[in-house]
Amino acid sequence: MLTGTYAMVALSLEHNQLQAEVLALQQQIQDDFLYQSTLSDAAVRRCCAELGRLLRQCQQRKATRHLYPALRGQGAGQALLAQAEAWQAAAQAALRDAEAASGAANAAAVSARCACLDTVCSALLERLTLEEQHLLPLARARLSEECWFQLAHQMLAEAAATPGGDGRAAARTAAAARASI
Repeated sequence: MLTGTYAMVALSLEHNQLQAEVLALQQQIQDDFLYQSTLSDAAVRRCCAELGRLLRQCQQRKATRHLYPALRGQGAGQALLAQAEAWQAAAQAALRDAEAASGAANAAAVSARCACLDTVCSALLERLTLEEQHLLPLARARLSEECWFQLAHQMLAEAAATPGGDGRAAARTAAAARASI
């Protein structure tokens, strides 16, 4: 049971961190770009780079690497997994559109570019909400204790193998899991 708790805490921490970063960037986009008549290409490139980093981070999370394959292996949540991947694809497409619309010279073009940037954030947030409200509860209900043990083992092994990661982060997460029981 402790391994399942560790895995859920690790997934939840990673999820919450990414969600906070996306929300903060979305707010920054709204504050900095929304009411502008022109946009600096450098500022938009920086924003697109940050959104690209968040998209990659979303794809490289423990949920995507471990939980999704475990659910697929159980034949559980196929439609939900497909929807999560569709949100990711929508975010990637909106980012490509924002990157392609360089040199927005008028208010309408600026507005369209800001809408693309906001769509990236919104699609990522929809994916994270889907995971939080549907995929994680489904995983709790459908995955066996043995499967949770495997997930926790994989996550701990990765944490220990991370350069500079002597497993202390994994140990802190495991301690947090024990404290939450």
